[in-house]
Amino acid sequence: MATFSVLVNQTLSSLATIVHFRRPEFRSERNLWTTEIVPVLSIGAMGAVLWLLWANLHTIGGSIIWVDIIPWFCLGWLVLGVVLALVLRRRSPEKYEVLGRMVNAGLD
Repeated sequence: MATFSVLVNQTLSSLATIVHFRRPEFRSERNLWTTEIVPVLSIGAMGAVLWLLWANLHTIGGSIIWVDIIPWFCLGWLVLGVVLALVLRRRSPEKYEVLGRMVNAGLD
């Protein structure tokens, strides 16, 4: 489950990199190689690895019910997190804004 989750997170991080640097306020920081080409290559590679993992899950983990639900559990957890974030952003934008600052504050 951890492997699947990490691969999904890496894929989404690459997509977020592309989206972030296409925003008008960050266009001056864009770099064709590091903010466009490499993330696109990463999305393709991670997508292929995710597909291989999903397609060969029974070979890797056996054919018990727990192995079958791993990808669905991870995707469900992701959807739940996105939904909760969107609800928080709508109901309490100031708390939503603080979330990113709390994470970034630990990097200083």
